[in-house]
Amino acid sequence: MNLNEYRTSGKYLEYLHVQYIGILEFMTSLIANMKKTNADFSKCMIIFDIDETCIANTQSTFRGKSFYKKSIPGALSLFNYVRKAGFKIAFISARDVSALQFSAQQLAELGFRGYSYIFHQDRKKEPDSNNWKRKVRKHLSGQYKIVASIGDQIGDIDTNCDYGFLLFNPFYKV
Repeated sequence: MNLNEYRTSGKYLEYLHVQYIGILEFMTSLIANMKKTNADFSKCMIIFDIDETCIANTQSTFRGKSFYKKSIPGALSLFNYVRKAGFKIAFISARDVSALQFSAQQLAELGFRGYSYIFHQDRKKEPDSNNWKRKVRKHLSGQYKIVASIGDQIGDIDTNCDYGFLLFNPFYKV
């Protein structure tokens, strides 16, 4: 099976859905343990990337339906679960800063509401996406305990979070 068949057959999004089920199970256990220690969830943060983490921006199918420009299966469930638990949520995206309003609208239309922050890269000031994302996470870690960071690129996770979840993306690297 080539990459195009992998994407259009539904196997790609099925695999991501399975990954999200595993992350949700992990977070459920982690939250239960944090509650036992009376953790202040309002001082804890979960960070999400946007493209190919929350929104399918490659032409993909899932269970026979097109998922282009739609929420990746499992992403919204995890988002809502950690938000309702009390975590602050931030989106850090390599999308250009000029797309910030579009992204906020797109996230809202797909049900991603109630997050605390959304950051987009100003490529004129900081052309290296991985370095820029690292700086944003470091800044946020001065205000919050970053419990988890979820993304499809290695630059979406680093040592500024307790747990990093790297989703499988064979289609592009930033």
